[in-house]
Amino acid sequence: MYKNRLTALVIAYTFPPANGTSWRCFHLYRTLLHHFDQVKVISTTNNSKSNSNIPEIETNENIHRVATLDYRTIRLRKTAGQVAMKESNKSNLKFKIYNLLNSFPFNIIVGEGGLIYIMNGFFTALNNTPSDGPVFLISSFRPYADHIIGYLLKLFRNNIFWVADFRDLHIDPRLNETYFPKIQKWFNRKILSKADIVTTVSKGLSQHLTPFHHNTVVLRNGIGIMAQLAEPKKAMTKFTITYTGSMFRDLRKPDLLLEALSSLVVEQKIEATKIQLLYAGKDTSTWLPLLAKYNIGGLFKSLGSITHEEAMNLQASAHINLLLTYASPELKGNATGKLYEYLAAQRPILLLINGCEDEELEEIFEETGAGLVAYESLNHKELVKQFVLSKYNEWLETGKVCLSISSEKLETYRWDYMMKEFLDRYYFKTLPEGA
Repeated sequence: MYKNRLTALVIAYTFPPANGTSWRCFHLYRTLLHHFDQVKVISTTNNSKSNSNIPEIETNENIHRVATLDYRTIRLRKTAGQVAMKESNKSNLKFKIYNLLNSFPFNIIVGEGGLIYIMNGFFTALNNTPSDGPVFLISSFRPYADHIIGYLLKLFRNNIFWVADFRDLHIDPRLNETYFPKIQKWFNRKILSKADIVTTVSKGLSQHLTPFHHNTVVLRNGIGIMAQLAEPKKAMTKFTITYTGSMFRDLRKPDLLLEALSSLVVEQKIEATKIQLLYAGKDTSTWLPLLAKYNIGGLFKSLGSITHEEAMNLQASAHINLLLTYASPELKGNATGKLYEYLAAQRPILLLINGCEDEELEEIFEETGAGLVAYESLNHKELVKQFVLSKYNEWLETGKVCLSISSEKLETYRWDYMMKEFLDRYYFKTLPEGA
């Protein structure tokens, strides 16, 4: 009803993301293009070299890259754009520095983004959005600098509807990534008080944001247009279990699968020459001692870091996609964007959760028929063995593993469906007649 009359603005430091970072903002942007006449983006010059695989981004005049001077600017010059760091290289000192740069007020001054990015982004947004017509604004954490720009815009413009989006938490009860807890909470309340809505990826995370804003809404990660294009380029010659991603501070643990595979090989229920555990990511060194522990190093093949497109092709070619996450009584619902890439691939998913039971993730698996959710804390080794063996035997008999997730079940998990529902419910109905 309002298309061709409205403007949307996305503030995203990382746009589109480099490999290994969240694609959430990019999918949001792509979806907003269907609902607004123009969608403008404020991003950093730090990310300008990561867009070669998306040609239309380079030439889009509505994408404004603003000059930035922060610690990533210096680091990029030294590493030629390789911002991902192996888990094994992250020392305690580096974590302490990271936590300090993630904490107010340091995150505003010298943290990711920093003052120069914030001020340049603010003035660029003012100069490139209408002052009299409605503007839908969405900013993303992380970094917090994106939300600071949103906050400043709300102070100076009353025609802006601001959505402050969190793909993860600034104050994480398990990771303890910030210092000075009272100061952090004060800043969160102060800044988010100007937002019209706060969004996040799961019910578990929303519980930690509700104290800072009364109108906190779950807007899950979803299946985007790029994920829909992922198709296997060739069939795997071995039964393949694939994991693409990081080990994230050793909180993601594959032990249940490794132990199950070791037992199946020893029991001669699986032939070692016919199966492979394929890994794509930066943390090969984290896997090696685990593989040695369970004596299955011969099954493992590491591809190292690969592109996002290559990762999606691997996921679509796998017979089982392995997903690793963690849960605790303090924090559940760690539903990463990787889950939705796996859903799009429609291959059986084995989700191993390190920690307590996560009802929210179990609900998603039950709704979609995605595969098996297993917990080391509940000693689910036999369940994992049965799951892997059933898919392996199916592959032996037919040469393939049937898709376990139907397209119909995935409709409500697509970005276009979710954003239409979100905009209709929370934004379009707030607009005056004739807007």
